Amino acid sequence: MRIAFVSNPWVTLPEDAAFGGEQAWTYQVGRRLAERAEVIVYSRSRRAAGGAATRMDEGVLYRQVAAPGLGKVVKLAGRLGNVRRPFFASAGFQLPYALRVALDVRQRRCDVVHIHDMSQFVPLVRALNPTTLIVLHMQVEWLTQLDRPTIARRLRNADLILGCSDYIAGQISAAFPQFASRCHSVYNGVDLDLFAPRPNRQSPGRLQEQRFVYAGRLSPEKGIHVLLDAFHVVARSYPEADLEMIGPSGTAGQEFIVAVSDEARVQALRAFYAKPYVPALQAGLAPDVAGRVCFSARLPHPDLAARLRDAAVFVHPAVWNEPFGMNVVEAMATGLPVIASRAGGPSETVEDGRTGMLVPPADAAALANAMGWLLRNGERREAMGRAARQRAVALFSWDRIAERMWQLYGELRHRSPAPLARGSLGRPVGG
Repeated sequence: MRIAFVSNPWVTLPEDAAFGGEQAWTYQVGRRLAERAEVIVYSRSRRAAGGAATRMDEGVLYRQVAAPGLGKVVKLAGRLGNVRRPFFASAGFQLPYALRVALDVRQRRCDVVHIHDMSQFVPLVRALNPTTLIVLHMQVEWLTQLDRPTIARRLRNADLILGCSDYIAGQISAAFPQFASRCHSVYNGVDLDLFAPRPNRQSPGRLQEQRFVYAGRLSPEKGIHVLLDAFHVVARSYPEADLEMIGPSGTAGQEFIVAVSDEARVQALRAFYAKPYVPALQAGLAPDVAGRVCFSARLPHPDLAARLRDAAVFVHPAVWNEPFGMNVVEAMATGLPVIASRAGGPSETVEDGRTGMLVPPADAAALANAMGWLLRNGERREAMGRAARQRAVALFSWDRIAERMWQLYGELRHRSPAPLARGSLGRPVGG
């Protein structure tokens, strides 16, 4: 079987695999499936122009396709156009990239094309590859937030529709019941060897017993302002407590999150886009708290794992319905209890009261209460951390995720009458 993964146009692989998200999913699952099948990964080239760069890595053929960037156009169109039909979700968005991939897929006679997030790529791939099995894999909630008739026409061409959590898959099934039988969930995973607990975690002086840590994008929908409000409350009662914020400070564009959401709490985030988000939050820290809050840049996974091992509690205060929350399961694998918002994917990854605590989104008081409770109850905190590790091992290993995907591909092939193509994977086409 020949499988082609089509990354969204913001990703370059394998270079970006070290920073998690959809790119980590493709890298980790792709190299495992390469032991059973021929695997091609298409992603965006960082070169401004030219053909497609080709390389083999761990049995996977990577094809980096050059295409023009449209970041400024997306932002402008998102502000001026129909919020349910934004330019980034239109058929014309990244058309050169999508067309080049679809043509290459046809020449290589791929059996399965696995597309991440870009539903507009599905009809084009189908038009040029009528017998190929097409999988649409959503790491975001866009299918239920965008124009329903448009999305429905695209989904007709998808043989399998995946969500990164039961939440995402369930939303799609409910919105498009005619395609419910095609909808399944496949979790994101975690490197259990890299994100492992400190062997002597309970030894005195080896970790910061009152250190809270957050890792992820420092953007309004992630609820960083809520966490800082909660920490102000915690800091008054726990003078040794501190907080580390790890992640890039660039905000996700309103057109991708706020503009397409019907949630009142997400709509309220518009106020945070009027000026640079993180500098404004830093300026608002009380003088006696500012020295106990550390903002760190985005870290490669080995460095992030080390920081998590030295912390006591992981906090994920998302305001929106987080599709999955990969940093949540990384923290769980490291043996940290997690406080997360009861919204979206983390509600199913975190077991409230067993591996951590769930609190209402955008509720700084409830978040502060949970943070304080875990500081006061050290034995329960450590027990939750151990249970979190056990849950991560049971549900989120990359081996398990790859096996689940292989099973779904097999079921898809069994249902399909289309013959499978044969041939050599290594022949580059058009680049």
